[in-house]
Amino acid sequence: MPGRGIDWCVAETFGRLQFRRDGRPWLDFDRYGKVYSTRGEPFKRRAQAEFVLGAIRSAVARGTPKQQAVDNWRPETSAVHRISRWLPIWLEHMRELEQAGERSRGYVEELERWCAPGGHIMAFWSSRSFYEVDFPGLQAWASWLAKRTRPNSSRGLGPKTRHNVMAALHSFLGWLRQMGELPYLPVFPWPRYQEHAPRLLSAEAQMRVVEAIPEERRGIFLALALLGARPSETVRLRVADYDPGDPGWITFPKTKNGEAKRLPVPDELASWLDKHVTREARLTGVPLFPLPYVGKGRRPAGPWNGTCLRREWHAACARVGVKATLYEGTKHSRATDLLRQKIDERTLQVLLGHRDSKSTRRYARLANQALVEAIRPTHRRVKNPSNTPPAEFQS
Repeated sequence: MPGRGIDWCVAETFGRLQFRRDGRPWLDFDRYGKVYSTRGEPFKRRAQAEFVLGAIRSAVARGTPKQQAVDNWRPETSAVHRISRWLPIWLEHMRELEQAGERSRGYVEELERWCAPGGHIMAFWSSRSFYEVDFPGLQAWASWLAKRTRPNSSRGLGPKTRHNVMAALHSFLGWLRQMGELPYLPVFPWPRYQEHAPRLLSAEAQMRVVEAIPEERRGIFLALALLGARPSETVRLRVADYDPGDPGWITFPKTKNGEAKRLPVPDELASWLDKHVTREARLTGVPLFPLPYVGKGRRPAGPWNGTCLRREWHAACARVGVKATLYEGTKHSRATDLLRQKIDERTLQVLLGHRDSKSTRRYARLANQALVEAIRPTHRRVKNPSNTPPAEFQS
């Protein structure tokens, strides 16, 4: 209570009512600026100015920073309300969330690209106030995005990309509302898009692809396929994260949702680890799945990266004669196969590392044809006489 009293004492002396020569009132807040209107409507009577002065003092007494309390009453088109002024502040907030593990690095990098000068958000909204973001303006922006071409391409942005960019602006405006800067959120004209139906592999087809990978490189792909792990999480594993035993356990120190995840090691992966993880490796703390290199002019081994993983996976798919991306052929296919086995949702959520069960339920909404092919009996998976991929790899 004493603190609140001090706040009121300070607030009561903040700002002064002044008058021009023609008798019109205005408010002087010294270094915090001057206020001549009610968000753009000039003061005509003393009562109007006194009302705004009282509102600003009340906001300061409640803990609102003085500059923010004054800026809230400036014209809606004022430079202090420009989107270009607030986007960097919001981005810094998102970087702090990323460092705390609440946002992924990839997501923040996307935001930085869209909010950079010339980006999908900044190029259209930089000179505008966030009070000017309304439904007609958002519709105009959506049309502008649809016509905007990608680098080295004549095509405009697809509906999924436009949806993601608009979701970023929606998140920014939601943050402004939480900060007390924006009184309401406008309605967004969300573009419709068809959810991608992934190319799923059955468990048998998935293992055929994994077995087509050279044995010394196979370990990380066993982890991706059998544990349903994300590539970015798996490449960061160190030898110390593996606890051998019966069963052995692998601890993912940091997952996409910011939490650690501990999973039992399947027999196939345990056999590979027992053979390839040496005693010296356990003492030095090297990557659990190092990337062997047999060429010349480079170090003999190092950590995997996304490009190397995709290249190795696609080469194995080509040897088997099928097509499937790394993510869909490992994590998505494993999740779908577990759903077919009637694994309960909570267990699957823990395995996949989903914070929200809605992410887990996405696998139950995959295309019907992909699910049919994923569970097709083994005896129907014969060699394809044509030049097309086998049925279990078609979407």
